[in-house]
Amino acid sequence: MVYLLHFSRPLSHASHYVGFTTNHRTLALRLQHHREGRGGRLPGAAAAAGIEFHVSRLWEEGDRSFERKLHNKNHPGLLCPICRDGIMEKRRATRRARYHQRKAERAT
Repeated sequence: MVYLLHFSRPLSHASHYVGFTTNHRTLALRLQHHREGRGGRLPGAAAAAGIEFHVSRLWEEGDRSFERKLHNKNHPGLLCPICRDGIMEKRRATRRARYHQRKAERAT
């Protein structure tokens, strides 16, 4: 099972963490370890900084190779249902602005 943690506020550059555990029972234990600083470094640092986090998405059939694929995408915010809409709207706004800028440049 692969999970995506969403941080309540960014820790330096990171707002998300992708992790792996074997089942729902171990997920609860894994989250407890993260909050105590005994899991991955990133969620441990977030917890130490007072940043809350929770599971925003689960892939029940995910294995370690799937977790690695998600890590390699380099933008977990696009996978997060909490952040995705905002990220996509920013991208659309940027594309619209570029389009109108190029259109204006061609007109002159």
